Amino acid sequence: MTLSRPTQISMFVLIVLGTSYFMIAETSFTAQVLFVLFCISYAALCFMSVLGGTDEVVAASIRYALAFASGIGVPLVCLFVLLMKVVPDIQGWISYFAALSANDVLPAAAGFGLGIVFAMFTLVCVFIAGPMVWWVSMR
Repeated sequence: MTLSRPTQISMFVLIVLGTSYFMIAETSFTAQVLFVLFCISYAALCFMSVLGGTDEVVAASIRYALAFASGIGVPLVCLFVLLMKVVPDIQGWISYFAALSANDVLPAAAGFGLGIVFAMFTLVCVFIAGPMVWWVSMR
């Protein structure tokens, strides 16, 4: 069973808004753990619905996209980290945004979180490009 496009979009918006809320507002540890478990279970459900679907062509394109994201996206993230070390202005921007975080989050932890978000964003962008490359190469 694959998830419908409106369900995917609404869950993505819910996760982005939820993450923003948890970064800004004071919430309990239990609520944060439940939200993280919800996000992990939704990601697992999406993964299983795509790979367990009946359409073998779509499943093959997703497998290609996963390989593309790990083969291209991970080195790209590493390159951006090295670029951050070379260009000091990037470090200043990260420090500025980390200082804007909630009061109970240390700037170093906020910077680490920004790094994770940046890495995930880069991998998702490369993952989205993967099926496009696969479909073009198969035509």
